[in-house]
Amino acid sequence: MEMNQRLKLKMSKESGFSLIELMAMLVIIGVIASVAVKKYTNLSTHAEKRAILAGITELNVRETLFWANHLIANGGYGGDDPFWSLMVMSTDLGSTYQWAIGPTKLSGELSFGSQSETLTRTTSTQLSAAKWSST
Repeated sequence: MEMNQRLKLKMSKESGFSLIELMAMLVIIGVIASVAVKKYTNLSTHAEKRAILAGITELNVRETLFWANHLIANGGYGGDDPFWSLMVMSTDLGSTYQWAIGPTKLSGELSFGSQSETLTRTTSTQLSAAKWSST
């Protein structure tokens, strides 16, 4: 008889999770999930901003390349207009970028995903290529 009582006592101690414990776990999982979603959306926005910076770098590399090729091929500077003409023809930065050249050769807008940035351009000189920068 004593063994039966011990067995019953042991079985009653191992009854599983209580409702309060299950509710606490659900609350913890909910908090973790909400933090993860926020981090993911921040990460996506940050990646798009970094892509815009990479696009600006690409524009500056193209400006420098056009400038250097022109100086070598023509033996001199000759003004900013030839470089601007090449940039107007070279607007394809890839299928995920949208680049709209502004009304003058000193502005433009670069977009990637949901991010968009207005750009300004310094004109080239005999000593340096034009530069694009974010305003």
